[in-house]
Amino acid sequence: MIDLNEALHEEPWGNYDLPLRVFRDKIVTFRKVHKCHSCQQEIKAGTRGRSRTEKSSEFDDLEAFRWCTVCTAAQAIAQNDEGDVMERRHIIAAGVTPGVSGAESAWTPAWFWAWFDRHFKEVENDRDEDAAEGEDTEFLDDTIGLYMKFTKLRDHEAAQ
Repeated sequence: MIDLNEALHEEPWGNYDLPLRVFRDKIVTFRKVHKCHSCQQEIKAGTRGRSRTEKSSEFDDLEAFRWCTVCTAAQAIAQNDEGDVMERRHIIAAGVTPGVSGAESAWTPAWFWAWFDRHFKEVENDRDEDAAEGEDTEFLDDTIGLYMKFTKLRDHEAAQ
């Protein structure tokens, strides 16, 4: 399983220029239902994820953010996959596919996992091609290892 604590090493806003004062940033077990800040899906009570409270110089109010288990795991592997998985989690929240109209435009969690399976296969193929050409595959091997853990997370959540 992916170590969700790795997400705490990843700044959720990327290179945010405004100074932030972070009051709390930790992995928690949610006691009640919330909405994930990234994918906008429901976070069920009893599941684990990231919870962060901060104040930026731009806003006077404290802001609380919560991320579901899958989005937290996506943050944890963001350094290895250049944020590809996390970007797709954000797209679920948008609810539309760029350039596609009608009912098939909805980007749902089911769509995410179908995309993830295809993407995982592409990364494996890239690694196999690099290995056949005698190139270094350490980075792709690490990414594949994390993706395997990510897949186990999906299977674990589906079983619950």
